[in-house]
Amino acid sequence: MNLLIYFLVAQAVVAVLWSNPERGRKLLVKWGVPEPSDTQITMALHYRRLRWICYPFLLTGMAGVSVLMTGGDRDGMTSFPAALLFAAAIAELLALPTSKHAPPVRHPLFSLIPRWGAVLYGVALLTTIVVGIIDLPAEDLATSALASTNTSNPGIAQRPIPTVAPLVATAAVLLAVAVVLRVSTTRSFSADRAVDLALRVRSARVALALGVVSQVVYVLSLAWWRIPVVANQVHLDDSALGWAQVDRTLGPPLAVLVFLTLACWPLLASPPTPKGLLRKRPC
Repeated sequence: MNLLIYFLVAQAVVAVLWSNPERGRKLLVKWGVPEPSDTQITMALHYRRLRWICYPFLLTGMAGVSVLMTGGDRDGMTSFPAALLFAAAIAELLALPTSKHAPPVRHPLFSLIPRWGAVLYGVALLTTIVVGIIDLPAEDLATSALASTNTSNPGIAQRPIPTVAPLVATAAVLLAVAVVLRVSTTRSFSADRAVDLALRVRSARVALALGVVSQVVYVLSLAWWRIPVVANQVHLDDSALGWAQVDRTLGPPLAVLVFLTLACWPLLASPPTPKGLLRKRPC
């Protein structure tokens, strides 16, 4: 993987979208402002640009960190949802000086996000912790197995993932989700009530969706890697038999969780009703 290509592609996409008012109009229409004015579209574009400006740096940086930790190019791709989430959190912080000029209007958390989404995130978080604890005792065998694999296949240079990596990643994802949800419930994005509600709901729902996907697709893979590696060596080492059984037991439920999360992503990251938010939640 060439990180420079990642950066340049992301920069090119941002450049194309930067001055496209149609993107701002579509965002507002989708999230409940049926006929946005030019002023409202400008607000939406500012909201999007705060995120776009972070994408090239965070997408490239997260991919680079993942490759350094695991030694595998493919692992950089799984970090993309986390990079988008961190961009959203940074954008919320960058918008705080502007939001001070709008009258503060508080919204209950569950008027912005669905309860089932919060439960799904909690399940993903708890699963990562439990699976990480179960996986940790296989550290020595997994490290030896990786060393053996790297010796026999020099072209595949996988590295043991540091024990602290899933802990730091979990804390970072949780913090990013908390920042976006906190700002969405307590700070006004705009004095325009229609735009304000639309952007609040979008920020909260998309951040929660990205948090769930990041936890399951990215962080879980950092916590659950030792037992699968050892299980692949069962034909070479009898000591791996017990871990292979654990892998067969936990592998299918974890796969179901991954597919369930990906299936729920479009629902969680979309408006609550196709008719528009303002009809359901008038300010």
